[in-house]
Amino acid sequence: MKKKLVLTVGNPMMGDDAAGSLLAQRLRRAPLDAWDVLDGGSAPENVLYSIRELAPEQVLVFDAADMDLVPGEVRLIVRRNSRIRS
Repeated sequence: MKKKLVLTVGNPMMGDDAAGSLLAQRLRRAPLDAWDVLDGGSAPENVLYSIRELAPEQVLVFDAADMDLVPGEVRLIVRRNSRIRS
């Protein structure tokens, strides 16, 4: 069974932008079955080679963003076009 991947994004030195890095740390301490975790830091494009090596069946990207929401509110953004381009 292929694993799934949580890719976190964020800079731990920039206040609330550290949410991604903090989630990665917590998931490493308490791993989820069938999920890998990769901290993409502030430049997730730099870990694309690792994602290709892992070849996950699904990738969940976790990133904090200013969306004028109440603190702690979560918004799920779904990709509308599921075609994969290589």
